[in-house]
Amino acid sequence: MVRWGCPIETKSYLMNVIETRGTFPRANSLIVFTYFLRGDPATKPLLQTRAVQDPDPYPRQTALDNLAQYFYDDPETKPLLHARAVQDPDPGPRAAAINSLARHFRDDPETKPLLQARAVQDPDPSLRQTALNQLATHFRDDPETKTLLYHAVDNESSEVRRAAFLGIAKVLDDPALPLIASRFFSPDWGGGRDPREPITAEIIAEAAGRLGKSEGEVRALFERLAREVKLTIEPPAAMPVESAGS
Repeated sequence: MVRWGCPIETKSYLMNVIETRGTFPRANSLIVFTYFLRGDPATKPLLQTRAVQDPDPYPRQTALDNLAQYFYDDPETKPLLHARAVQDPDPGPRAAAINSLARHFRDDPETKPLLQARAVQDPDPSLRQTALNQLATHFRDDPETKTLLYHAVDNESSEVRRAAFLGIAKVLDDPALPLIASRFFSPDWGGGRDPREPITAEIIAEAAGRLGKSEGEVRALFERLAREVKLTIEPPAAMPVESAGS
């Protein structure tokens, strides 16, 4: 098999699948087509067309991902990503566009304002969460990022509140804070706890076991976070009082 090409029969077959088959075959064929035919003059226009016109979100998302991966230096790619981050009717392609802009175009002067706008204006809470995550990752030292994160702590969406909480942990100066926040408030780590739920003694004990720290150290980390966000920590259990005759 030739690395940067494929037989003409295979190319024709892939094109037929992309134009006529179901959602997942179309998306998978776009991946194969782009990988083996990225140098073919038909590849970039094909991805651009599917990114906008495919009737299903997953192939549109796949096309955007592949444009960003293989054609990020093409002058037509960034404007298309910007447009789809706002205009695509489904959250999956919008998220793909937002993540690709943050990954490949973080130094572009239009990227941060777009992320800020999506963090506030996107109608889907998962997209607002995505935008906040990217701002906290790539623009953590920007004062505007911190302002957005602190405002989002009170958002009506638990997804957005979690993203804000994790983002604030990233921008603070203690390297242990992002780890403990991710362990308990990020779904990616098997957490997903809403920051508004109280931090109990059981959670502190679990965190101590996971992180190899004492319960006192873990409680101090949660208290550090509580000084920044609305986080309720249950007081430690009272020590039993010894009787006078004991």
